[in-house]
Amino acid sequence: MNDEYEFGHNCYNHGLKCFEYDKVIFSDNSKLSSSAKLYRGIKFRRGICLVMQHSTFIGDNCVILVPSLIMESGSQINAGTILAGRDMVHLHENVVIGYQCLLLTASDSPEAEFMNDASAEDLRKIKSGPISIEENAFIGSKSIIMPDVGIAPRTVVCAMSYVDRSLPRKNWIYRGNQPVKERDMVEK
Repeated sequence: MNDEYEFGHNCYNHGLKCFEYDKVIFSDNSKLSSSAKLYRGIKFRRGICLVMQHSTFIGDNCVILVPSLIMESGSQINAGTILAGRDMVHLHENVVIGYQCLLLTASDSPEAEFMNDASAEDLRKIKSGPISIEENAFIGSKSIIMPDVGIAPRTVVCAMSYVDRSLPRKNWIYRGNQPVKERDMVEK
């Protein structure tokens, strides 16, 4: 039996349960593994392309406002996390996003004359770009990940960190953008 379920319009099956999200229509490219879990109170952007592979979950009261979210096997987004912006978020295998994190794929830049939604867009500078978090990375609770950021495999981002540029060193612990130390990895 195929391990993926393609979304219908307002309702999709997940095991024996049926989840309904008022006024949410998932894109035709959305796919949900039969082992993926969506918890209560999640709010989705209308028309989102949502791909959740084997053993993934999105926790209670998350807000997913990006056009595309890809979660590879074993990835999880814990309760209260917000993903917002104009570009996609890609979580590779076994990525953990801690509680109440904020991942922004678009944000006003202080380099512009104005930084508010009421101003004409040509007077604003909006930084945007996808977020890609590589396999086995861990993002600590209440961390903020800004647009156009890539995070290397097996990276740990400490709780309450602010990350506004890519973290290229794998197996490192970061406090914000600063590498703290290399992780002691146990070989199997």
